[in-house]
Amino acid sequence: MRNLYMSIMALFVGSFVFAQVGVNTTNPQGVLHIDGAKDNPATGAPSIAQQANDMIVTSEGKVGIGTITPLNTLDINGGLRIQSVPDGTFPSPIGIDANGNIVKVPNDQVSTKVLRGAQSIPTTGSFIIPLADAEYPNVRSVVACAFNSQGKATVVGDILGINSVMGCENGGGLSPNSCSINYTSTGTLSISISSDGSVTINTNAVLGTTPNVFYIIEYSKL
Repeated sequence: MRNLYMSIMALFVGSFVFAQVGVNTTNPQGVLHIDGAKDNPATGAPSIAQQANDMIVTSEGKVGIGTITPLNTLDINGGLRIQSVPDGTFPSPIGIDANGNIVKVPNDQVSTKVLRGAQSIPTTGSFIIPLADAEYPNVRSVVACAFNSQGKATVVGDILGINSVMGCENGGGLSPNSCSINYTSTGTLSISISSDGSVTINTNAVLGTTPNVFYIIEYSKL
């Protein structure tokens, strides 16, 4: 009977001890919890800063690196480096959604369409370049050059999609998704993206002959 009691006690103690394992912490928050810097509190959950050096395995089998509350099978809160990635026979582009999840992007959704052209506009004026077509609703990049008797100006702006902020510096009190640059002598050339994805190129107070504007616009499906 005594041996039976001892066996039962050993079973309960073993279950208690191995329910959660902590490395560098006496306060594990999951089945396996490694506190890399050994800076977690003795009680309660670690702060965001303290979690930055942690790794955890939850009871659901999820692994968190830099976070103790992984939302996916592998959840990394920090940089990711992968070396020696092999080439596939039919590689599928990889994208990141709004929640930070890595997803496969169908090949027919990552293609782009480039629209090129030139337009002569007044020293103060504008013209609108419509969308390439309905299948390419997002402006991915815009390059415009204006030539006139006063010199040359170039504007380059990259955006992520409709209504996104362009990558070039905003100027002249324009809207957030506009870019502007001064001519070498006088006047300005600006680009703005409308809510429907069309592109407007403006010239303002340009001296000399009527400028010729050359543009290249890349449209994408995403």
